[in-house]
Amino acid sequence: MLVNITRSFAFGGREYVAGQNPDVDPQIARQWIADGRATADADNSMDWPSPALQALVSRAGNDPAPAVRPGRGYVVAADLRAANVAATIGSPVITDVERIAPDGTKLRGIRIASTGSGTNCSFDINIRSSTFATGRLSMLIYSDHTATGFDPNVALYVGDNSSLTNHFVGNTWLANSRGWQTIAPGITGGAAHNKWISGGATWGTTAFTRVRVRLDYTTTNTPWIEVYELNYNEDASSWLSITVDDGWDTAYTLGAPALERYGMRGSFAIIADLIGTAGYMTLANLQDLRDRGHECVVHGPIGGTGSLVNYIASPNRRAAVDADVRFHRDYLVNNGLNVRGSANCYIYPQGYDRFAVGNEEIRDVLESQGFIGGRRSAFSRQQKRSLRGGNPWTWHTIGHEWTTDPAEAANITTIVSRINGAATEKQDAVLMLHKFVTGAAAAATEINMTNLETLLQAIADNRAAGTQDVVLFSRLAYAMAGLERPLI
Repeated sequence: MLVNITRSFAFGGREYVAGQNPDVDPQIARQWIADGRATADADNSMDWPSPALQALVSRAGNDPAPAVRPGRGYVVAADLRAANVAATIGSPVITDVERIAPDGTKLRGIRIASTGSGTNCSFDINIRSSTFATGRLSMLIYSDHTATGFDPNVALYVGDNSSLTNHFVGNTWLANSRGWQTIAPGITGGAAHNKWISGGATWGTTAFTRVRVRLDYTTTNTPWIEVYELNYNEDASSWLSITVDDGWDTAYTLGAPALERYGMRGSFAIIADLIGTAGYMTLANLQDLRDRGHECVVHGPIGGTGSLVNYIASPNRRAAVDADVRFHRDYLVNNGLNVRGSANCYIYPQGYDRFAVGNEEIRDVLESQGFIGGRRSAFSRQQKRSLRGGNPWTWHTIGHEWTTDPAEAANITTIVSRINGAATEKQDAVLMLHKFVTGAAAAATEINMTNLETLLQAIADNRAAGTQDVVLFSRLAYAMAGLERPLI
C-alpha cells in the first residue's frame, strides 16, 4: 500500500523521511496513518498485496506470509529509569539510557555497570503482581563485549517479595555478544539450555512482584548491559528452521523429497563454486528447489574447505572476507535464487563468526553488505523472539552432527528431546543438516535417512499438536531482527 510520509521516523531498522512515498504492508500503513506519521497515497488502486499476489510471491510450501511482528505477548516492565530501581547489590553504576529497538521503537532503559569489585552486582525493580501461567518470560537487553572485553553471565530472577523468598532464576552467558539480546530461559523440566530453576516458586500460583537482574563476572572486569523490557511471550508455538549446508547432491535427491513428504521446506546453504561439480547439486537443482518452496541462503567459503578464518593471516583480511561473502551472495542474486530476502541470511562456514573473542570483522562485513542475521553450528542455547526482536547474528543449532555408532542412536534421541523441548517451551530452534545417506553414516556431516525420518516425525507430531511451526530460516532471521521480510 502506497503512503506519503508526513514526518521522519525510524521503523524496522530503516529511516523514513518526510516526503517519501514507500509501498508498505497495509497493516503497517494503517498504523502509520493512525499515528499521524503518514497519509494514504491517492494513487492506491488496491489494498496491496492482494491475496493472489501474496500467493504468487510466496511461492509454494509452508511459509506463506511475511513476518510483521517478531513475537506476540505483552510488556511486563518497560520505560525503566534509574529512579525506579528498588534496590541494588554490589554497588553497581546505574544510569538511564535510550536506544532504537530492532523494530524501530525508541525505548528507555537502565544500564547496569560493574566497577570491577567483587564477582557480581544487581538491581531490583518492582512489577505489578502477576502469577504467569508459564515461564515464557523474556528480557530485551543491549550489550557490547567489544567495549568491555568481557562477556558476563546474566541472571534473571522473578520473586514474590523484596527478599525473593520464592523465586525462579534463569542464567544466560552472553558469549560473543554485541547488540540486542533476548534473555529467555526455558521452562523448568524442559530440554532447552538455560532453564528456569525454582527457588520455591510455582508458575501459575506464586504472585511475582519483584524482578532482579544480576551480572556475574571475574574480579577486575567491568562489564555492562542495558535492560529495556521484560515481556511475556504468548506465541502459540515455537518456530523451527531446517537448514541444509554445503549443497550436496543428496540434499536434492533424498533430503528435499523427505522434507516435502512431511509438508516441510528447507533452507539450503550454498557454496557457490561447488555447485555443478561431482557430488553436488546443479544450478537447475537449486532453481527447482526454489520453485518447490524451498530457499537458498548464503554460505562459503570459496573452495569449500575451512571457514572464513582461512583469511586470518591475509594482509587485508577484511577485504578477503568481503570478497568471499560477496562471491557467494552474488551467485544467489544473479541466478534468481534470492527469494524474499534469503540472500540476506548467512550460514557461517564451520560455524566461525569471528577471528577471535571480541573481534567483529566478519559481522562488520556482513552488516556492511546488508545481511540481517547468521547461523553458527554449535549447540549452546535456544533463543526466543521477543516482542521487538533480538539477536539474529548468533543462531545456534540443536544438531545434527553424526557420531560413531552406537552413539548415534543416543545423539538422535538428544536431538528429538531438543526439538520437543523447544515445542514445549515456545523456544525457537534451528536444525542443521548436511549430507543424506541410505546406508550407514560415516562422517560427521552425514545422516542416515531412517534417522532423518525420526527427526522429521518428531517435528510433524509437534506441528500436529499446534506447538511447533516449520519456517524458512529467512523468516526466522528477519523476525528476530525485528524487520519486515521482503514480499519478493
